[in-house]
Amino acid sequence: MLILETAVLAEVLKAVPDPKIGAWLGAQAREDLYTTSIAQAEILYSVERQPPGKRRTDLLAAVGDVFAFFEKRVLPFDADAARVYPQIVLNRKMMGKEMAAESAMLAAITRSRGATLVTRAAGEYAGCGIRVMDPWELP
Repeated sequence: MLILETAVLAEVLKAVPDPKIGAWLGAQAREDLYTTSIAQAEILYSVERQPPGKRRTDLLAAVGDVFAFFEKRVLPFDADAARVYPQIVLNRKMMGKEMAAESAMLAAITRSRGATLVTRAAGEYAGCGIRVMDPWELP
């Protein structure tokens, strides 16, 4: 199970996405790709901040297509994630590395499912007890 975080989804939504990311995503089995309701909220917020107009309308349509691709594979922050969340936050505090609540929730969703987080900010998740993958850094 590969959980795509916001930056990966944002890359797909760019007018000219990084071809390396498109190739990497195309090489993955669809059923292995997941995202989270947190990433969905962050993407929708970034679009809703745009002024009304064609660009915003086009982005909303593209976002709809992206999340249609993830039908039944958008993971929530649920009771299982809530149980590991405090461990992640406290471990990061002991390391002297505070973490944004959204990032900790994303790590908790990933850890509670034994998944791999696909992110451009792999170092941000040190000490969370999860596997991370940065497709921008792959050969």
